[in-house]
Amino acid sequence: MLGHEGGRLMAEDLEVRRKRLRYHSWHRGTKELDLVLGQFGEKYLPTMSENDIDLFEAIINQNEHDIYA
Repeated sequence: MLGHEGGRLMAEDLEVRRKRLRYHSWHRGTKELDLVLGQFGEKYLPTMSENDIDLFEAIINQNEHDIYA
């Protein structure tokens, strides 16, 4: 039972991360990045694995100038 409950908590945690990343991908500060990252997030976040979410989160946390480079 603990494993099932832990799995449910993990799934909820991933959903919270997806929602947070969806918001941040649309609110980067520049319209260009909002469009690129926001549309990418809308399309792929719902099916991303935990590892994929980690990688997308690392991109979202980068400085805008580094993403453009």
